[in-house]
Amino acid sequence: MRIWYLTTKLTILDAVNATELSEFCETKCNGLNGGYFAFEGDCCRFIVCQLTQSRFGPGQYIGYNQTCMYPLVWDDEIGACNDAKNVEGCTEDCHTPPEPTPFVTQYVVKNASRMLLKQPCI
Repeated sequence: MRIWYLTTKLTILDAVNATELSEFCETKCNGLNGGYFAFEGDCCRFIVCQLTQSRFGPGQYIGYNQTCMYPLVWDDEIGACNDAKNVEGCTEDCHTPPEPTPFVTQYVVKNASRMLLKQPCI
């Protein structure tokens, strides 16, 4: 079984969502430094909660809305993004498939190791 660990990208939050996420994290993480939680109703997204540090005492919780990389979905059992076939009730349909990569980019990535070997050592 192949497991993919937290290869994600951040999504931009507006002020209302940030407040709601902080309140969500306060409820879920009371007494903890933070955690990872499923995003209700969307298999592709999850919430990261983090307790901030403060020199004046306990900090506050901040919530981050994150998205698993295509074609992975959130697996609450392992606390990470995983193949959709390994997560009951989820499919990769929650993602918008990425645009195909142009040939030039594929060529550069494919041949990057050979290109690096031709570079002089400094």
